[in-house]
Amino acid sequence: MALQLVRFGIDYEVVVGVDGNALSDDEIGKSYNALAFSRRNGRQATRGEIGCALGHQKAYRRIAEENLSHALILEDDAWLNPNLPAAMEELERTIPPDEPVVVLLTWAIQTPTGRSKPLSMSYRIADAPKASCAHGYVITQAAATNLARELYPVSHVADAWGWMRKHGYVRVCNVYPPLITNDLSQETQVAPQLAGRKNRPFIHLLRRRAGRAYWFILDEIGAIVTRLTSVLKK
Repeated sequence: MALQLVRFGIDYEVVVGVDGNALSDDEIGKSYNALAFSRRNGRQATRGEIGCALGHQKAYRRIAEENLSHALILEDDAWLNPNLPAAMEELERTIPPDEPVVVLLTWAIQTPTGRSKPLSMSYRIADAPKASCAHGYVITQAAATNLARELYPVSHVADAWGWMRKHGYVRVCNVYPPLITNDLSQETQVAPQLAGRKNRPFIHLLRRRAGRAYWFILDEIGAIVTRLTSVLKK
């Protein structure tokens, strides 16, 4: 990561990640909301997922405390496109720091079909209808402040962008084509044990999906109320 950033002339600071497997039971109890996570995901978080979410939280708090207008957050397996510095400058010029915006520089689950705006070179930016992954994104000060407040203790995975957008915490955008990909040759330590979860008994999967559907509907209602309350306050 350091070699890439130096080569592209990007100033950086290493935020030491959180090893979820090294957290004590007391630390897990204070930093993890097991009930909320279970309702939103239909299962408990792995210690790797908790550590990953807490690592991003450290970055958000740093951005808010140091009053940084914008920041690029990278995980340690990110591969950077040489066009990244020019695109970052354009994003900093066009997105005010007091707007809660997250701009994902990684691949999009769904290609944006609505309005898009041109960026440097042949890149464009648009609202992200569906989004995943957190190995490379630009975040404004307002967005970092919101997420530092709303996502602690950990109640969702680090890249639950759709849920964050739905509740009005941030506006989520994608740059496309992607400016950042990740090194797939590296084995993840975040949630490797989830790979075989689809092989569980049918009744277990049915109960899990029914539970998720129930809490999803309640969450949708809560999100609508949150957005309406925000509009009324304005």
